[in-house]
Amino acid sequence: MNIEMELSAFKTWCPNNIVIFDKNVFSRGAIVDTVSEIHPVSNILCFDCIIEALDFTMQECDLKVSSLIIVDFSGDKNSPLFFFSAMSAYFSHNRHRNLKVLIYTSIEDRFFISAMAKSIFGGIVLKSESILSMKRVLCSLSHDSRVVLSEKVSGLLLDYRVPNVSYNELQGYFSEIGEHRLIQSSRRIGSKYKTFYSRRYNTIAKIGFKSVKQYYLYISKIIGELSE
Repeated sequence: MNIEMELSAFKTWCPNNIVIFDKNVFSRGAIVDTVSEIHPVSNILCFDCIIEALDFTMQECDLKVSSLIIVDFSGDKNSPLFFFSAMSAYFSHNRHRNLKVLIYTSIEDRFFISAMAKSIFGGIVLKSESILSMKRVLCSLSHDSRVVLSEKVSGLLLDYRVPNVSYNELQGYFSEIGEHRLIQSSRRIGSKYKTFYSRRYNTIAKIGFKSVKQYYLYISKIIGELSE
């Protein structure tokens, strides 16, 4: 009976708060209009600072207030690292699922998306998709217990073999997106030089790159997509 009651409550999940992080006022307005249709009674709060958005969300979750956080990383190359670290920490210690996440991203990279999917409980939609895709994923989050991928994201990850990368290596990956200076320090790093950068070297081969230069160009592409 307790299990049935819990499942019933989950299927009618509706967030008390919807937190939106988007630095673009126009796309932020479009997201507000969309979520208002799906969750008309939820409180909607908008932020243009990822740290403030995460701080507010975590405080509400500590109070057991159900929340949905929607993030668009565009315009902030440091936001993927802050978001990944916060979500990984939260979901590794919380099973009551007061929080769900929707990532709305312009980055159409399989490794980036699979790394984010690994750290969240929620959904992922690409900005190149229609707003209808976001609506479908939002509706699915109301009664689904898994990571919900949009149709285009599912196609992008089809047959993709996710590399076995550790949490520390993923942190290095997202840090490199923010700092983008691994190539500058490559001459300083040897077997005896153990720093945060060494974890980034471990990641390079695992995700299919043969040199720091290749990885540098790849990260440059990611940063370019974040600027769109």
